[in-house]
Amino acid sequence: GQGLLPTYACGNEVLGRIGVVLLICLRILQGISAAGEISMIATYITEVGKQKSLCRSIALLAITSHLGFLSARAVVFALQETLGDELMRSWGWRIPFLFALVPGLIAVWGRRWLPETRLFLEEQEKRVRKAESEAEAQSRVADSQPEESAAAERPTVEEPSQEAQPAGQDLEAREVAWKKTASTKTVIVAPRPSIREVFSSHGPCVLIGIFGTASIAILQYGGFVWMQSYLMKRGLPAGGQMLTDLCARGLMILLAVPVGWLADVWGVGWTVFVGSCSLAVAGLPLFHLLSMHATNLAVVLPVIGVCFAVLGALAGTVTFYFVTELFPTTVRGVAVGVSWNIGLSMFGGLAPVIAQASLEVSPAGPGFLISFGGIVTATTVAVGLWLKRRGIVQLAHVRPVPYFLPLDEPNEKATDRFSFEIDQASA
Repeated sequence: GQGLLPTYACGNEVLGRIGVVLLICLRILQGISAAGEISMIATYITEVGKQKSLCRSIALLAITSHLGFLSARAVVFALQETLGDELMRSWGWRIPFLFALVPGLIAVWGRRWLPETRLFLEEQEKRVRKAESEAEAQSRVADSQPEESAAAERPTVEEPSQEAQPAGQDLEAREVAWKKTASTKTVIVAPRPSIREVFSSHGPCVLIGIFGTASIAILQYGGFVWMQSYLMKRGLPAGGQMLTDLCARGLMILLAVPVGWLADVWGVGWTVFVGSCSLAVAGLPLFHLLSMHATNLAVVLPVIGVCFAVLGALAGTVTFYFVTELFPTTVRGVAVGVSWNIGLSMFGGLAPVIAQASLEVSPAGPGFLISFGGIVTATTVAVGLWLKRRGIVQLAHVRPVPYFLPLDEPNEKATDRFSFEIDQASA
């Protein structure tokens, strides 16, 4: 849609204004949708992945994310080099948006064929049974008061017959049997948790998820994305910018699986903490060095293409899993989406604006911002561990060990027992 919007170049001021408003709305919608999609994919991988290699599985999500950024950057660079600045500003800017339609449609088509996870089906079945029990109890109360005609007319809920729900049948087959048997009856479906319920029941974990994204959100959008425009304004050639981004994304892709392995061995909390602490320590001096030699590719390439890439891999590869682990199956989909969207919007969305404004205060201002992101996430992990020790929160629901070696409690067990038992049986 963004590639087909009217502009002031159409010669009509009204259409131009409409195009600007629609562009802003569509960009907001795109950001919300992208963050929501990533959070749901992370949730899905967490529930279907093997216990011993969950972080390596999540690393594949980080790889595809970097490939997406790199592909977009490559398309824009190729168009700029081919069309030139004038044609690019005139109509060439529409082409990347139109190209994005193809992978978007493929993703939508692919998602239609993904089955629900066993963990989700089991939890949904429990919630339906609970809702039915409550409905039956209300029905009995209504039947005992015949004078209340309205209450007496409430439909009763009947259980499916044993033939439609044989013992030992797997969850998918039982769900199909339930639908067939109850097609002519009143079926009670438990409602999904609302955002208000998520905050009221898991408020501390939501806050941990929001502030836990600070390091990678600020580094991603206040670092890798904003730095491209910063280097352009400082005079670095477009080819140098592209080479720098290519090296940074490529190195993060190569490091994704090793970092995932590190998190599978030492724990996701330990990995996120170490990565964010490293970013807090190195962010400021690295950007200060970059600001002193912004047009020297021999300095820019190692700083962004290597150093910041290593920090980004450590701080961000398994952040998806870090947030997903905070919540039980009952609220995981909604809670992860809320935490990830708010965190990315608050820290990532404002990072470029704050980075640009900080230059008015100090040439190294963006470096302070990057280090601040690392401090926020490291502090969040530390506070989360403290709250866990006091029994206020549970930081891991699928794989509690390893989480933060050597501070893990060896006897701690997962609350998502179904997932744990399946993994144990398949081991």
